[in-house]
Amino acid sequence: MILSRILLYLLFHILITYCSAFAFAFNVPVVSEIKDMFDDEVKKTSQHIAKGLHEEFKKATDDLFNNKIEPLLDEIDEIIQNRIEHADKIIKKRLHQTETIIKNSMLEIRKGISDFDNVLQKTSININKLRISFKKDVNDIFDRLDKTIDCRVEAVAEKIISDVENIKKSFIPVFPFFKHECYKILDIKEVPERWEYATIYKLQKCKKMNELDNNSSIDTILRAYIDLRALCSRVGCIQRLAGDPATEYFNKEYLELGRKYYIWSTTQK
Repeated sequence: MILSRILLYLLFHILITYCSAFAFAFNVPVVSEIKDMFDDEVKKTSQHIAKGLHEEFKKATDDLFNNKIEPLLDEIDEIIQNRIEHADKIIKKRLHQTETIIKNSMLEIRKGISDFDNVLQKTSININKLRISFKKDVNDIFDRLDKTIDCRVEAVAEKIISDVENIKKSFIPVFPFFKHECYKILDIKEVPERWEYATIYKLQKCKKMNELDNNSSIDTILRAYIDLRALCSRVGCIQRLAGDPATEYFNKEYLELGRKYYIWSTTQK
């Protein structure tokens, strides 16, 4: 029973990941196509590089892809896989911009307008700018998704902070040596401060997940993900003031919880 349930979950996860990767196949270039296009452009351009510089060119283009282009594509792919509403136009725009940057750079090298070191350095800068723009796009999408929660309203922010404080209190041990097991699981040494929202959130998520086992009903699992996603949205809302790292963390959590909810929900159909 336990094994079959795990296999069922994994099967649906694989199917959904595979299918959602092509969710916008008719609207935007698939991420894998960008990767293939980059390889083709590099191969074509290498024919115009002096023989003694082939290895240097290969290393430079590998570094560009691994350190700049691939992280951007991974972030775009994550949004594709989660089927975020209103994201298709943004994804189409950013993927086409990525394709254009790559093709123009390689064309510039082939025409000998500038040496490849300078061109690839400029390409790296342009990809960085594009990645920053895409992160802003994603944040804007989440702002629209969370429009029902406006943390700029003092009363709303105070209510969320109060709720988080109550969660924190539930993790204060009655006796010093009887901390909740999630402290050990997450390697958290001390009770978090009232402003350590991410730590409090992680403790609550750990607690919620540990309450589930192989006997938990699908409905119980779905409710756990709904509750955690709601908490993630609320805590993420007040954490936006902490800057990009906090925003990015809670955005990814929100996406992951939604993906897991969808996977489990399909097992009911």
